Amino acid sequence: MSQISKLSDDDLVLIFLYFPVSIPSAAPRMVAYAHDLAADGSNSDAPTLTWLSISHVCHRWRAISLSCSSIWSTITFPPKLAMTALQRARTAPLNVVLDFNWQRGDVHPSATTRTIPTVLDHLHHTRQLVLRGDVSSSVYERHFPGIEAQSAPLLEALQLSTSIHLQMPIRLPDLSFIEYSERLRKVAIHGAFDFRWRHGILSKDLTHLSLYHIAPTARPSYEELFGLLSRCSLYLLSLTAALPHPAEVEDVMALEELGELPDGFQLLHLSTLSRCHIDDIALAIVDFMRRVEIPVACHVSLGVGPEVDEVEPFVPVGTTRCEAFCGAIRDMPSSQSLWTFEVQLPDGRPSILEVYVNETSDPDDVTPLISDHPLNKSFSMLAILAFPFYELRELDLSARFSMPNIVQEHPMTDLSSLTSLSLVGPCAYDFTDLFESQSTQSMYFLPQLQVLSFGHIDVETICEKGPTADVLATAILARKARQVLVPRIVFKHCQVRAAELAMLEAASGQTLQCIGEVDVWRRSF
Repeated sequence: MSQISKLSDDDLVLIFLYFPVSIPSAAPRMVAYAHDLAADGSNSDAPTLTWLSISHVCHRWRAISLSCSSIWSTITFPPKLAMTALQRARTAPLNVVLDFNWQRGDVHPSATTRTIPTVLDHLHHTRQLVLRGDVSSSVYERHFPGIEAQSAPLLEALQLSTSIHLQMPIRLPDLSFIEYSERLRKVAIHGAFDFRWRHGILSKDLTHLSLYHIAPTARPSYEELFGLLSRCSLYLLSLTAALPHPAEVEDVMALEELGELPDGFQLLHLSTLSRCHIDDIALAIVDFMRRVEIPVACHVSLGVGPEVDEVEPFVPVGTTRCEAFCGAIRDMPSSQSLWTFEVQLPDGRPSILEVYVNETSDPDDVTPLISDHPLNKSFSMLAILAFPFYELRELDLSARFSMPNIVQEHPMTDLSSLTSLSLVGPCAYDFTDLFESQSTQSMYFLPQLQVLSFGHIDVETICEKGPTADVLATAILARKARQVLVPRIVFKHCQVRAAELAMLEAASGQTLQCIGEVDVWRRSF
């Protein structure tokens, strides 16, 4: 008899509960995104369907799994198994995702619509209800009025979604049952909904609030927004195209047009906030950030629209990260550049600030990057002015699509404290030219650099001054001649031939590391 057969039924139940049903992740938006309240299934064992397989091992395991309603209580519609899972869950608290983005050959999104009445009949024991995707107005008009007489005492999270591209906004359902949902703490309203800020869904003591491209008529005043923020102990705040717009100056991007805040204006202290995501036009972000105080340990993401021409959007939180020991700059397919600054606080917690700029105010309508796009250049210079690059100890540059301006001469010469530099993709070639020219001219270029890492390049590629390996060797020899620290060089997923490796090792006097399989990113122009 195997050892596992000696386990009691209760022990097997505990083991089975380690393999919950996965909830498919929402479609990724790279940087610009709405915070989906459904659990992220990306790290689950969904491809192996372990949670389902345990019911097919033997009669005993099947009987135990079918008797344990909690195994079946996380349900995503419209997969065919959903109705079966709903029956097996019985009265267990449900986590339900109605996914209107579901696209598969044998399943149409209309299949989700047909299941709504059945799902809403179980509202009394639903813990999480997420409507995801471009839910049509008919769904809310046809099905939600019929549930007003129901109660949802266990409801903890509610997400309502629709398209952001609607000529006529959808009126947010009354949802009177919310009045008795004392456990409701997480609310997401995604899409062109029209509602008043007195709505019952916003009357609870929320810990998570996500608003994404709500109807312009639903944008709050500062009195309404701050009334909610001051009342709630928010852990997560995500506002995308949902900030109050400064009155009468929506088309003016100069900070002075906002006017001064009243004398004695009290900043709103968001003391419990751990994650803050703000995506809007630059002026709206400026106006919001100057009115609030965000904890230094809060992970802050700022997404600035294409109108940015001032540095002020970044300063309020940038000054709180004045010791940004780690930085990263990455070109993303859905935004111009993502800049990340991170410092470890004395208590060990990370303090992270991300800033990115969109080519378009609509994050669903993006275009591939253009390396010489003027917006990319101007934004790079703004970030350079706003953040203390001279404090950076570590910097990670990654560019598959275009060249961040940070690798150009002026900002790189300011990185006097840098000890570790990682260059991934085509930006490494431009840096190598800069590294050679500066190393032959000055002993003050990156004087503290201890580790120089290259990723996804071919050292045979021709830079402006010759093959990358030759130019790098010249830079190393120049630093040695000037008695400047020669960094330890690491190649990750790079094409480095034996002769090139031998040349670089001879120049540096080191045994160089080549890590990982070769995967060269070709330069995109």
